[in-house]
Amino acid sequence: MMYLMETIKCFPGKKEEFVKFIAEFWRIIGKYGIVKPEGLWLAESGDSDEVTVLISVQKPADFEKRWEIYRQDEELLKHVQKRAALGEATQMKWLRPAAPSPLK
Repeated sequence: MMYLMETIKCFPGKKEEFVKFIAEFWRIIGKYGIVKPEGLWLAESGDSDEVTVLISVQKPADFEKRWEIYRQDEELLKHVQKRAALGEATQMKWLRPAAPSPLK
C-alpha cells in the first residue's frame, strides 16, 4: 500500500468550494475502488488557503488506470475539469508506511 499526499493552494475564496469538490470527487471515483480517501486537512495558519488531501492506494500500478477511467466516465471527467478554477497543486508526494501504526 502507498499513500498519495497532495497539498493544494486554493484560489482566494475557493477553499470551501474545493472541500466540496473533493467530497464529490471521492464519491464519484469511489465506485472504481482504485483509491481510498484517508483524510482532508485544512491549514490552520491564519488566512491560509492550503488544503492537504491524503488517499491510500492498494496497488500503485492500478492508480495509473485513473486516466483511462477519466476518459470513459463523463461525470468524472466533467468534475475533474472544475478543479483548475479552484486551486493548484503546490506539492505532491508518494508516501509508503515505514512501520505499522500503533493506533490499529
